Amino acid sequence: MTREKKIKDRMESIANTRKITEAMGMVASSRIKAAQKRMMESRPFIRMVEDFICNLGLTGPMQRDRLVKKRDQENTILILAITADKGLCGAYNSNIIERVEKTREKFLQQGKKVDLDIIGTRGKSYFAYQGYALKKVYEHLSYWPKFMDAREISRNLISRYVVQEADRVLVCYTQYRSAVSHRPALIQILPIPIAQKLSEREEGIGYADPFACKPRDLPREFAYEPSLEEIIRAIIPEYIFTVVYGMLLESIASEIGSRVLAMQKANENSKQLTRSLTKEYHVLRQQQITSEIMEVVSGGQAGEETMDHQHPKGMIVSIRGPVIDVRFPPDGIPEMYTALNIYKPLGSGKGEWVVAEVQQSIGDSQVRCVAMSSTDGLARGMEVFSTGKPIQVPVGKEVLGRILDVLGNPKDHEQGDLSGSEKLPIHRKAPGIEAM
Repeated sequence: MTREKKIKDRMESIANTRKITEAMGMVASSRIKAAQKRMMESRPFIRMVEDFICNLGLTGPMQRDRLVKKRDQENTILILAITADKGLCGAYNSNIIERVEKTREKFLQQGKKVDLDIIGTRGKSYFAYQGYALKKVYEHLSYWPKFMDAREISRNLISRYVVQEADRVLVCYTQYRSAVSHRPALIQILPIPIAQKLSEREEGIGYADPFACKPRDLPREFAYEPSLEEIIRAIIPEYIFTVVYGMLLESIASEIGSRVLAMQKANENSKQLTRSLTKEYHVLRQQQITSEIMEVVSGGQAGEETMDHQHPKGMIVSIRGPVIDVRFPPDGIPEMYTALNIYKPLGSGKGEWVVAEVQQSIGDSQVRCVAMSSTDGLARGMEVFSTGKPIQVPVGKEVLGRILDVLGNPKDHEQGDLSGSEKLPIHRKAPGIEAM
């Protein structure tokens, strides 16, 4: 395969790939607004639930709740990683995987056991391939997560924390900051870090509402109906459901945003690569055309010089299909079966030689010839050069099994050249038995 053919095939492959990336980018762009809307609509509700939990965190029963109170010894850490079900979204999956591996290594160095739960096919495939033992896997949630999905995941985390299968539960997800900014984050959800959330609310960061009342402004005594313990037992699981659902929405918006950016970058790279290959192709093609022109010009000049000095030159009188009548000087009429060469221009500086064979002398210094190829492009008055010898073709063992035209030129070029083979006239007598 020639270099030009390879470049054209690669350009075609890049163009086909760009069609795929453009389509994926359009699909992602159509989904990003809906994902952003769901995420932004959920944030005020999550902030209010967070603020209410912070208010309850000032009470004694809240501090003593089993989902809030920190255990004296933490032996097992459970990490829930939220990844995508599909790839082609930039560094979205790799950032989460890298954060989980670093966190896991840190806890292992502290002598703690680490369990992994994975959301998303990509995360599952990677960690399973690396030989990690996965406790729980959730797939097909990254397209359109529902609140019931978050409830199922949260209930599993709470039940395992309650039966002490895990002493701390962390969630690794991607925070959505803007259309071009997404950051992996590691958040503890069990036990609920009340002290940290109160501090965040004081500073006006995180999910806490910066305009909410601060702890020192809140009265310490309230009348609760039903009892405060019942309210805490009911609200804490719902809070965890809500927080996990918010993380799912943040992750899906970040995934779609990352895919939009990745497809845009892929399209830009493909266009740049296509421009580079097009330039390279044009340079090679220009070099090839220049080389062909030089070969034709030099070959034509050499042929003319050879014909002028060694053999007579004639002129086309008439053309009827493959039959050509040629007039030569009276003292230079070629013999029967002599090969004649006629240069046929093709335009743009190109041309080719047409070979004809003398078949009959028709008088008036004219001979009738049969062309061995198409006569399209020949005209009356064109010069004809006599070679002084018959048409010769290659013979010998080298031509066995080869595909040749009537002039002995190989058509199966990939099998090699026959220019070095012995050549004999096509009208040569058959060899005798002694020559076999």
